[in-house]
Amino acid sequence: MRRRVAAGNGPDALLENGAPRSRITAVPDRRSHTGQYARRAGFFYEYLTGRTLDFAGVTAGNYVASIDPGTYLTATHSINHPRWRVRDNLPGSREFCPLVPRTLRVQEAERYDCQAQLAALEAEFGADILQRSAVWLTIKESVSGISIIPTECQCHPE
Repeated sequence: MRRRVAAGNGPDALLENGAPRSRITAVPDRRSHTGQYARRAGFFYEYLTGRTLDFAGVTAGNYVASIDPGTYLTATHSINHPRWRVRDNLPGSREFCPLVPRTLRVQEAERYDCQAQLAALEAEFGADILQRSAVWLTIKESVSGISIIPTECQCHPE
């Protein structure tokens, strides 16, 4: 039998920073706490709120990824959290974690071989021309940036 994590005003109240710990009434019972969804739910609750649930932790089962690497771009190195047996492969921190879905365009970008394209440009134009072009573009961009900075203070027109 499963019991749900419940709060006085529904699931939205769980993740509010001001929700008191006493409002959480239950975690999954002992038979269902090893399921991957229950473990992820517990991990994400603690990860997002910074609070620890009154729960001894999971002692058996394989580690599961916090988010599916086939669906989202994930961190290259994951951190195992033994309490929930979840691999934190989130591409950021609790404060900032951009989730990028692996759309067809993202998958195309992942397959793009930048090094091969640069090697082809170097073979076609030569390293010297590429170096001079990069310097010219850098100087042009710097001059453009300087031209938008006012030379005199326009704060007190006379």
